[in-house]
Amino acid sequence: MSTKQVAINTKGKIAYTSDTNNKKEYIHYKHFSGKSPGIIFLSGYMSDMEGNKALALENLCKELGHSYIRFDYRGHGISDGTLVDGSISNWTQDALIILDNIAKGQQILVGSSMGGWIMMLVSLKRKERISGLIGIASAPDFTEDLLPLQLGKDKIEEIYS
Repeated sequence: MSTKQVAINTKGKIAYTSDTNNKKEYIHYKHFSGKSPGIIFLSGYMSDMEGNKALALENLCKELGHSYIRFDYRGHGISDGTLVDGSISNWTQDALIILDNIAKGQQILVGSSMGGWIMMLVSLKRKERISGLIGIASAPDFTEDLLPLQLGKDKIEEIYS
């Protein structure tokens, strides 16, 4: 998905219009400023920004004075979209939208489970912005074992693109 337009809302949501559906959608996030490098939490599959790890990390960042962002991917928590319409590519794009439009300066990405995979994909696309990676029970490329063989090579390649 490429993004046509991004609009930041001060109430903790970022709107964007994608080329694929030309519909405005919202990614909800929580952010507070602090020192650099900032921390961005990338949650796992079917988890959201109100989970125990996200909140514990927020408390630690407040204690240490670091900037912190937690957010819900599309189809997770209170962000728009449905889980079944999601993909690793879409959720990576969500993380890039947050990194590019909300985060300032260098960032440390903290990925939990599937968020560890997304963390790695984001770091490959924005090497100059990332100063560290922390994986918590990271599950990179876990969908490979979950995809039924009946989908066929073309469908699997489409999912991964």
